[in-house]
Amino acid sequence: MSAGIVGYGVYIPKYRVGRGIIGKAWSSGGRGEISVSYHDEDVITMGAEASLNAITHSGIDSATELDALYLGTDSYPHLEHSSLGIISEVLRSKEEMDLADFTASPRASFAAFKACQDAIEANRIQYGLVIGSEARSASPGSLEEMNCGDGAAAVLLGSQDTIAQIEAVYTYSSNIVDRWREAGSPYPKEYEPRFTRDYGYHRHVLKAGSGLLDRLGARIEDFQYVILQQPDARMVKKAAKTMNVKPEQMQTADLFSLVGDLGAASVLMGLAAVLDQAKPGERILALSYGSGVSDAIALKVNQGIEEKRGRAKAVDSYLKS
Repeated sequence: MSAGIVGYGVYIPKYRVGRGIIGKAWSSGGRGEISVSYHDEDVITMGAEASLNAITHSGIDSATELDALYLGTDSYPHLEHSSLGIISEVLRSKEEMDLADFTASPRASFAAFKACQDAIEANRIQYGLVIGSEARSASPGSLEEMNCGDGAAAVLLGSQDTIAQIEAVYTYSSNIVDRWREAGSPYPKEYEPRFTRDYGYHRHVLKAGSGLLDRLGARIEDFQYVILQQPDARMVKKAAKTMNVKPEQMQTADLFSLVGDLGAASVLMGLAAVLDQAKPGERILALSYGSGVSDAIALKVNQGIEEKRGRAKAVDSYLKS
């Protein structure tokens, strides 16, 4: 039984802060904006909104058809207490379902994605909803304060009525410590940004990408869309150049200047932006990264995507609202 994406949805907060405004406070500069959650928004409310949109887009009768609900985030409000109980109540899903939390990394949502895919292909569940939601704190004056944005994206996976089929998955990992956040600390830390860029992000994304291409016997030119985790514009640009990714393959999912680094929601948000425009037969390569692990996932868009077009609010609509 092969798994694929049945539907998807996003939520981006209305409010924005210009990086130039933040930079001015610290006698520096900055371009673009970051999305900022309001005082009554957090990973739970944003994740719930994205989930409702994903269910609407999928066309399933209701959330009672879901068998699993998985959430990936670095912004859990509680260290011990699942946020999924609240989201499940909002969705009015059934009680006989699997709830699982994934954290400790900006690629947490892709760990959740793979777990959901495995559960479907093992015939343990029929439909599963994967959520990436983020509202991270950053230390004042740090690069993360300029970059970290808030938002959520959700994909509903299943084996029937799919709009994009999962072709292959490849993961590359190593024991590297680049960025981390200790228990009790509200802010992430890192040894050296160049170390994070070159030996963390760059190395792992390239290894995962090349590994997946080798597994498929494919070339980067075979994919109409390439989506990269977006912690920093320079990291993405360098990795794309090394992989020989053309600008037109990246531009649809390039949201960093508009919303910032969405952490665990980053690649899923880029995927939603791509699916808003993708045509049947086109191929997508998505690459996540966080905490020494990079996941590469290849998808092929199905004919059914045209039938579901416009059912839920698109990424561009949130960006313009």
